Amino acid sequence: HPDALFAAGPVRHVHLLDVGTHLHEVLASPHAGRLTGLTMFAQHFGPKQAKAAARAVADARHLAGLRVLRLGRNRLGDAGAEALA
Repeated sequence: HPDALFAAGPVRHVHLLDVGTHLHEVLASPHAGRLTGLTMFAQHFGPKQAKAAARAVADARHLAGLRVLRLGRNRLGDAGAEALA
């Protein structure tokens, strides 16, 4: 419910929990452009999912203003790190 969340106050950092198959939808939201921080911790990704998630974060045009990105315990590995780079 991003409209209600962002209408409630000046949201600058979001911590995503169990976003699962909604990751692309969340990252495509224009509301994400207001974020300066994003945490996506322990999403229970498999290796292919982790790489795809890293690529989705890297490609999310609305996240260009991020100053803090925390992706701990997501099993990103080398492939995920390469996708982010």
